[in-house]
Amino acid sequence: MNHFPRERTQEMAEILEAILEAKPDFVAGGRSVEAMDCAGLVVVVCESLGITLDFEDAEYDTIRHMRLASPNFYEEQIARNFEIVPEPTPPSPGDLLLFRMEGGPINHTGWMLPSGEMVHIYDENRGICRTDWTTRFWRPKYAGYGVPRSL
Repeated sequence: MNHFPRERTQEMAEILEAILEAKPDFVAGGRSVEAMDCAGLVVVVCESLGITLDFEDAEYDTIRHMRLASPNFYEEQIARNFEIVPEPTPPSPGDLLLFRMEGGPINHTGWMLPSGEMVHIYDENRGICRTDWTTRFWRPKYAGYGVPRSL
């Protein structure tokens, strides 16, 4: 079973704390500490850790169109860049938590902190936050976790 390396978990937690403190706006397709969506959070954290991802930029310009044209696009992006370990295997701190928000393909992600909480950015109303991913809302949507392939 593969997990994010324990020796890098604290470094990731510090990056996530800095992003939480920066309070980025939710912007579909955003990829900066100032503005991001959940995919942007994946990219910003990985880049901060020196992990190279192969995400297709062009698709992020038109998020709503992307979801209509290719509902599996986000899941395909995650699968290309992360080893996916399906549910019910429990995640560890540093792992990328994967969710199916409307059933179907994976379409939301968040990073697991050493505390067991998840850091994610969900929408304009909630912004970036720390969340208990084991609640009645999140747990049924949990699809597994991912570990960057380029570690």
